[in-house]
Amino acid sequence: MFPGSYLLSFVVLALAADASSVYRRVDTSPITLKTAKRVNTTGTVDVLARDQARAKFLKSGGKVSPFKNAGIVSSIPATNQAVDYTVEIQIGNPPTTFIVDTGSSNTWVGADQSFVETSTTVQTSDEVGVVYGSGSMTGTEFNDKIALNNGLKIVGQSIGVATASTGFSGIDGVIGLGPNDLTVGTLSPDVNTAIPTITDSLFSQAVISQNQVAISFEPTTTFPNTNGEITFGGTDSSKFVGSINFAPITSTKPSANFWGLDQAVRFGNTQILATTAGIIDSGTTLTLIASASKDAFAQYQTLTGGVSSATGLLQISSAQFSALKSLFFTINNVDYEFTADAQIWPRALNSAIGGDAGDIFLIVADIGTDSGSGLDIINGFTFLERFYSVYDTANKKLVVAVDEVKTLAAVRSEVTHPTTAIKCGGWVRFPSGFETTGVEVRYWALFFSQAMKGIWVGPISPRDFMDSFMEVKKLTLPKRVLKSEFDLMPEYPTSETEMYAGLVLLINLDRLLPKSCVLFKSTFAKDNNMPSRMSLAAGISVQRGTSPEYYSECMWIELRRHRDLDPFNEMSGGAPSTQKPVEHLGQHTIAGFTFRQKTFTLSLLLCGDHARFLRWDRAGTIVTEAFNFRENSSLLAEFFWRYGQMSRVQCGLDPTAEPATHEERRAFHAAVRAHMADKTKSQFAEMGSTIDPNYPCYVLKVTGQNGDEVEYVVQAPFSNEDTITGRCTRAYVAYDLTARELVFLKDYWRPQTGPLDRTETQIYESIEKAGVPHLQHVRLSGDVPQEAVGAQVTVTHRWRELAGAHWKPEGLKERLHHRVVQDLAFPLCTAKNSKQCVLAFRNAVECVMAAYDAGWMHRDVSPDNILLNADGEGVLIDWDVGIKIIPKMAAYRTGTWRFSSTLLCTNPTAFQTTIDDLESCYWSLLFHAIHHYDSTATPATLAMFNEIVATPDGNTGGTKKAKFLACQTVSFSSITLDLLLDGLRIQLLAYYEQPLEFGKFEYLAAVDPKERAEGMLWVFDKVLSIRAWPENDTLEDRFPLGCDTPAAKDDAMKELHGEAVPNLGASGSAALPPAPSSANGARGAHRSNEDDGDGGLPDGSVAEKVKREITDVEVQPLAGPSKRQRRTSARGKQSTLGESSSSRVTRSMVKKEATGA
Repeated sequence: MFPGSYLLSFVVLALAADASSVYRRVDTSPITLKTAKRVNTTGTVDVLARDQARAKFLKSGGKVSPFKNAGIVSSIPATNQAVDYTVEIQIGNPPTTFIVDTGSSNTWVGADQSFVETSTTVQTSDEVGVVYGSGSMTGTEFNDKIALNNGLKIVGQSIGVATASTGFSGIDGVIGLGPNDLTVGTLSPDVNTAIPTITDSLFSQAVISQNQVAISFEPTTTFPNTNGEITFGGTDSSKFVGSINFAPITSTKPSANFWGLDQAVRFGNTQILATTAGIIDSGTTLTLIASASKDAFAQYQTLTGGVSSATGLLQISSAQFSALKSLFFTINNVDYEFTADAQIWPRALNSAIGGDAGDIFLIVADIGTDSGSGLDIINGFTFLERFYSVYDTANKKLVVAVDEVKTLAAVRSEVTHPTTAIKCGGWVRFPSGFETTGVEVRYWALFFSQAMKGIWVGPISPRDFMDSFMEVKKLTLPKRVLKSEFDLMPEYPTSETEMYAGLVLLINLDRLLPKSCVLFKSTFAKDNNMPSRMSLAAGISVQRGTSPEYYSECMWIELRRHRDLDPFNEMSGGAPSTQKPVEHLGQHTIAGFTFRQKTFTLSLLLCGDHARFLRWDRAGTIVTEAFNFRENSSLLAEFFWRYGQMSRVQCGLDPTAEPATHEERRAFHAAVRAHMADKTKSQFAEMGSTIDPNYPCYVLKVTGQNGDEVEYVVQAPFSNEDTITGRCTRAYVAYDLTARELVFLKDYWRPQTGPLDRTETQIYESIEKAGVPHLQHVRLSGDVPQEAVGAQVTVTHRWRELAGAHWKPEGLKERLHHRVVQDLAFPLCTAKNSKQCVLAFRNAVECVMAAYDAGWMHRDVSPDNILLNADGEGVLIDWDVGIKIIPKMAAYRTGTWRFSSTLLCTNPTAFQTTIDDLESCYWSLLFHAIHHYDSTATPATLAMFNEIVATPDGNTGGTKKAKFLACQTVSFSSITLDLLLDGLRIQLLAYYEQPLEFGKFEYLAAVDPKERAEGMLWVFDKVLSIRAWPENDTLEDRFPLGCDTPAAKDDAMKELHGEAVPNLGASGSAALPPAPSSANGARGAHRSNEDDGDGGLPDGSVAEKVKREITDVEVQPLAGPSKRQRRTSARGKQSTLGESSSSRVTRSMVKKEATGA
């Protein structure tokens, strides 16, 4: 059976094929071996008979043992084909030559020359036998050292040594690159044992970082010719171009045993074979399709007019060749085209198959059986020579390319036709974690559109841009750069694809970038069933190195076919709009910041014949003036040339982040898996995602205040802010390479502190010294150092006042890169029950008040900032926006809008106090409880947390929160949790409803936070004293973003924008919200049996007494504050609930409004 963890990837061959092999031994670099095309010149061969014999064997499933099924072995030699490819590998002594076979998985020697044992050779107790349909071998299985290239070795590779073989001539054996399941049954007596392939061994021995092998076979008409290569552990970007397409591995046998996929065949517009299963096989020369009178091959012969020939292949005339239509293989709804040239046998090789030099033979042939056999198509060498293939055992899908091969000669012949689309480069994969669905997609689009405003600075001179941000040691431009012209860029392109082709062609021809830089065509690789958060358009990625993975990206190029699509057009007279070109650049920039460790990034915008340079950092974006690159070609050419001369740090890469070695990555992964396997330790759902292989693995260096340095291994953040500017916090589970244990690491960009501000490191030092409880221990923290001196800092703000700049956004801040390392903590959803969760929030309230006593305010209380430590106790983290409380000085506002107090939401000019932090504890608890505990809440209930309206004075909202305080509309199945939330609500409501003899806001400003905290803690303690708390009532997130129904998503969005959304019952009329799923009798099932007296809260029970106590809050009028206490500030005379101070808002009034009475 085909294992589900294999991936086959096709992308088109490169424009120029390098005959030499490139080999680098680096942890993250692939290993490349050259392959040679071998053409049979000893006489004519019946290539069709040989291929059909192999097809017969493959239809058996590839698992035929010569010990039991000798009869299936054909008398046709395995090497009796016109063309095959060989690779030279040293096994034992001397070096040996192997056929490359993707249809089998055994590696063996001894066919042509006897195997010579060495001191490293170890014989096993197994015999081995492999059947190929057109040949076989039997012998003994050995373990030996294999030398691949340049001294690189595999230790203990399992190989077969032939004592007898049939059908092989001129080669020493076979290197099998198929799925290793095909080796099961080839050993005796260990018939159920699978043998690791060479790729498996390279990966398991940490020689390569990815269990992946790529094969490049290029069509040529000359021989001998070393024009192919095998790359282990990655891909060679110089060998392919074009976009790719995910396709699921076929489940149809026997194709499922090999590199199989479902496909359909079409000749021109005529379908000749409906979707069926086929395989990709390097051991088959031709392209074989199902036969029979009404089947694919019969139709193909009729449509082409081909006639049988002595060679076994169809033969056509010159006139028929001129009219020959393209043949399309449709894989996962994408067409892969065989043009007329691709369908014919190379005429220079006609003699090898018994044909005359002028004859025209077709390479599409009869597979020998009717369709429906489970293997109806074999895409052989004639297919592989057109497409670069990658076999990846770490994934579960096939990846297939779209574009056809273009050789270097073909490119040069088309230079006189600048509008011809000639593509170069490859594919950039965005990790799957960069996706979401439903309401968040729309919310993201709205948010991103708003976030893009106010970040642009400029326009500045392109020359100033390059001199300031693209310095090179020796500014002597080569003549080819000075003479470079972009005249091959189409003047009136009909699509961006034409611009892409022309640009790549010019860069290659004029050598504007060094060989270390590679151009990739970039697309978003996503699950077809999951729309991406950001619709990332195809563009060009300029990268360092040959890996097409997204994290190797260094610079983006966005193409738009007309100048009018330039969103920065100065003729607009205002700030740039957020049209798609800029959105795409911004989205790519966010992706680059997310998956790479970067301090800034550069990008290029080409709109028609005009260009702009952009530099993005966490403060904003600097944009240049537009210039005509046709009239000023040297300026754009110099931009590319400078970029190619810059160091990686100059390109924006963080010098304190290095790719992790395989040993470091393996240690990190082992620690995470060990933690997940230990059921005595706290767990959280995202733990496994922190080692997501789609993300690069880095070693980050963290420097403390005293200069101490410790290195930590990180991979995928479990929390990430998808924004360009701001703090842009990324939270990691990290591996301490010194202590050899898992820790929490936070990476963000803090604003430059003023004289009264403190860094998070300084705040932690102060509050820990003051004995503030319920804090997570800080191991190490500090600003991230730059390569030379000082800290990593943004520069966009410095250009704001540059003379001539039209765009001078307010509020740009200088930001410094900061990291904090703490003991590992866990999100609230890991709490075993609601009582543990409530205890965590009680700790948060206590921490907020202790910090107040020490002179500090947190200002960002949220569920994400209240965690559980290793002992399961609640801790308050993320003090990065904390501020020192200074008497008579108002604190400016910050924090997470969802959990801001009702006062801050309703009054955009109100200052922030510790009382607001205390209220945030309530909203955070309510929000978390709605998501993780059974209740009557619906997705629309959550709308009150997102209510926001823009006004001239700032964002407002909070009316839904105010209504909820006046009349709670959610009931929880856990009576104790319901009781607690109601008691806290009443405490807050009492705060807003105190009888006043003076302006309400003046009163609120004068209330002592300690009084509010004492009331809240009193409620916590009273309800926690009840023993009837549920033992295990924590649920999976009831309302995960993007996982509810489309109707619910629409309702939530409408609620977000203030539209009424009635809940319609079956009759179409408005219906009441449903009762909790565990209402009435089910409530008791959630409870502990410790106190049967509390079971139904009867009169006289402990719980009933508590309920009466906490819900019967007697609000006593307070004496008005003294003049010294009063704050005549921006809180003004406006009521907390949005009414004037002369119109007192009472609980009953709001309740009446909320219920529509």
